[in-house]
Amino acid sequence: MSMAHRPAGQRPCRRRNDPFVACRVQLRISHTGGWHEGIDFDRNGRGARRPDGYLGFPKPPSAALKAAVDAVNIKRRAIYTDIAARTGVTVVDAAGATGCKLLSTRVEPGQMYRTPSGAWKTNDGSVEKPSFCP
Repeated sequence: MSMAHRPAGQRPCRRRNDPFVACRVQLRISHTGGWHEGIDFDRNGRGARRPDGYLGFPKPPSAALKAAVDAVNIKRRAIYTDIAARTGVTVVDAAGATGCKLLSTRVEPGQMYRTPSGAWKTNDGSVEKPSFCP
């Protein structure tokens, strides 16, 4: 990110090969919380957030839910790819930065989410995030 595009006092993002590049990437993708297009994030585990910035299934999904989540994840991947190209980070880093933000701000108590180890848990007031999250 060039100085011309960075607000005064804002640190530049870290670049490739850094396990945490979420500084400005998160701001650019802060609206991803709305990219679930009607997918039900309920207490029954029909749809859930993953730490890698994508959506997943704690329980076996219906064909319609699987198709809806696949479509959302494809859109997310396209946006993460665009952000990565514009900011000089990897697609995985752009997606991971979003995953950190969404786990911190969008998993409501009682909703399920995927832990960094791959287990599905219910938010009991404290969401387990990857070590690279702030």
